[in-house]
Amino acid sequence: MQTEAVFEGISKRIEKELKTAQSSIYIAVAWFTNRNLFDVLLEKAQDGIHVQLMLSNDHINTNSHVDHTKLRIKNSAAYLIGDGDRDLMHNKFCVIDGDTVINGSYNWSYKAERNHESIVITKGDTFLAEQFIEQFKKICSNYYHEDELTTLEIPIQKIVKRAEILKNYIILEDEDDIRRENEKLKEYKSNSSITNITQAIDKGNFSRAAEIIEEFVSNNNSLIVYEDVNISALKLEIRQLEHQLKAYDDEKVELEKTLTEFYSLHTQELKNYMLELIHLRKQRAKDNPESFAKELENEKRYKQQVEKQEGVVFNNLNDEDKKTIKKVYRQASQICHPDRVSEDMKDIAQEIFIQLNEAYNANDLKAVKRIKLELKESMFKPRSETVNEKEQLNTLVKSLRYKLDKVEESILSIKNSSDYQSIMAIEDWGSYFDMKKQQLIAGIERLKAVN
Repeated sequence: MQTEAVFEGISKRIEKELKTAQSSIYIAVAWFTNRNLFDVLLEKAQDGIHVQLMLSNDHINTNSHVDHTKLRIKNSAAYLIGDGDRDLMHNKFCVIDGDTVINGSYNWSYKAERNHESIVITKGDTFLAEQFIEQFKKICSNYYHEDELTTLEIPIQKIVKRAEILKNYIILEDEDDIRRENEKLKEYKSNSSITNITQAIDKGNFSRAAEIIEEFVSNNNSLIVYEDVNISALKLEIRQLEHQLKAYDDEKVELEKTLTEFYSLHTQELKNYMLELIHLRKQRAKDNPESFAKELENEKRYKQQVEKQEGVVFNNLNDEDKKTIKKVYRQASQICHPDRVSEDMKDIAQEIFIQLNEAYNANDLKAVKRIKLELKESMFKPRSETVNEKEQLNTLVKSLRYKLDKVEESILSIKNSSDYQSIMAIEDWGSYFDMKKQQLIAGIERLKAVN
C-alpha cells in the first residue's frame, strides 16, 4: 500500500496516473473544464478502457469548452448530476483499475490550478477503491435508470479466492498448478497487487508471492457488509482520513528533511569561513562598543547554530539511494503510523515510528531497511477495523480532521517561510556553496587588508 500527498503540479500528476489505466476509470468531480485531462480520458475510452465520469449539472460544466458527451464511446460515458442549484454534486474522487484512489479538494478545472488545493493518491487499498466505486454507482443510480448506465464489475472476492488457491499450491509446492493459476490471475493484471504476485511467480520467487497474497487477502477480507449504513460510512471516512493524514505527515517530513540537509551542508561547507569572517568583523569593531557588542552577539548566535547542526547525524546519499530510502520509509511508515493503528498497539507503533523517523532523518538507509524488514502488515490493524461504536467513530473522525488541519498548517508555514523559498530557488546546491565560499573568502581578504 502506498499513499502520497500532492500539493503542486496536480493536473500533470493526475494525467500521469490516468495514463496508467488498463481496465477502468471512475471519476466523480464537481467541475471538469481541464481539456488536457479530458483528452486523456477520450484516448483511454477509444482504447476500450471503461471510463465513467460523473459531474455537476451546472452552467460551469455545461458551458465549458469541454464537450463531456464525447465520452460516450464503447462502454464509457459521462453523467450530469443534480440541478446546478440546490442539488449539487460535490464529490471529488477518481478510482483507477480498482486499485488507485485519487481524492482531495482539487476540482479538475483550470481555476483549481490557482487555488490552494491538494490531492492524496492511495495505491493498493482495494477496500477503499471498492467503496468509492460503490459510492459512484449509488449516486448515479439515484439519477439514472439502470438501462442508462454502463457498468463494469470488478470481482474482488473472486480474485481473493483465486489468490488463496494459488497460495495453497505454493504451500503444496505443486509447480504445475502454480503456473496454471498464475496465468488465470493475469486476467486481473490491472490490479497492482495481482501484477506483483504474478511477476514474483514468473521469477520463481514463490515466498515473496505468498507474502503479497497474504497481504492482499488480509486487506480485502475486510470487505464486510455492515447493517448500520452510518457506521459503514464512518469507517470509510476514517480509512480515507488515515491515508490523508499519513500522506500529509510524509510531506511534512520531506520538507523538514530538506531544510535539515541544507543547513547541515551549509555548516559543513562554510563554517570555517563564516567564523573567520565574524572574528575579523569583531576585531574591526573593537573600538566601537555598540558595534563590538553586535558582532559579539552575532558570533555567539552563529556558534550556537553550528553546535546545533553538528549534533545532527546526517549521511550523504547518492541520488539512487535517496529514492530508495524515501520509498522504503513510506512503506514502513504506512504500517506503523501511530494515528492509524488500533489503540492497544499505539504505544508499540509510536516507539517504532520514532526509531524509523530518526533513521530516515539521519539518511540511515541500512536502519530504515532493517525496520521495514522487521515490520509485518499483520502487526497493526487500522483503527477503522477495530472500532465499531458510532460515538467512538465520530470522535475518531473529529480527532483525525483536527490533526489533519494542524499538519496542513505546518506544511503551509514551512512552504511560505523565506528560508524554504530561498532554498527551493537554488538549482544546484554544490554550485551555490562554491559561490558562497568565494564570496566569504573575498570578504575575509578585504577585512584583512583593512585591519
